[in-house]
Amino acid sequence: VIIVDEPDTGVAYKTAVSIMDYIKKLNRHGTTVLLISHNLALIANYCSKVIGMENGKIVDAKAVYKKYFNQ
Repeated sequence: VIIVDEPDTGVAYKTAVSIMDYIKKLNRHGTTVLLISHNLALIANYCSKVIGMENGKIVDAKAVYKKYFNQ
């Protein structure tokens, strides 16, 4: 199990993509990855399962996407 917190913070876009591609490769080879991020686009592109949190409570991830992408 690997826990990754904000893997794209403070790095250039190309570096973030490289990091995420490597994490995705690890996952494909059987490693469980728990990724924490505020970057909803990153999550949408790389994560197969999503748990949304708002104000410290678990919420429906679809509601989070809808709130932030349909403004």
